[in-house]
Amino acid sequence: MRRTKGRPAMRMDLAGLVAAATLALAVSGCGGDSSADAGRIGVAYTSGGHTCFDIRNAGLSPGQRLPFLIAANPRERGEIEIGKKLERPCIEGDPRAGYFYYDFKVVSGKLPEGAPALALTSAPPADETYRSCGAPYGVHLTVWGAKPFEAPRKWHEFYYLGRGKGGECLASEAAPDAD
Repeated sequence: MRRTKGRPAMRMDLAGLVAAATLALAVSGCGGDSSADAGRIGVAYTSGGHTCFDIRNAGLSPGQRLPFLIAANPRERGEIEIGKKLERPCIEGDPRAGYFYYDFKVVSGKLPEGAPALALTSAPPADETYRSCGAPYGVHLTVWGAKPFEAPRKWHEFYYLGRGKGGECLASEAAPDAD
């Protein structure tokens, strides 16, 4: 892991990116998410022994527990416990307006090193489908109604990882949110 300004910078390895590319999960919006779900869904990951969770929600409290879904297999689930609020973005060089960053610990289940998971402020609705696909420098994460690509896309975010491969996304997965 590299260090930036005295602080470890979190990076995702290629195996984590490949796992994320098979994800059935999602996060907030690609530079302009107007979804009501933006404060309900965030990304949790661990790299080099450090944990970070980012979400458009300033109201999380230390000790609050949130369910998560593993990026590579959404049937694998667990729970994280929110720690302190962090001053800096989870990924160095990726400050996004309106986001808040927290450390966490995994209290049930297993969160693979370097593979993003979605953490939600409430139980995942049964009528949602979660997906991801690899792109240059990151992963597109999406939330759909019950049938992906047929139901309207509810939520989208491009999650910057600093590296990655492209060509795995359908146009509907990578398209910017409509204003």
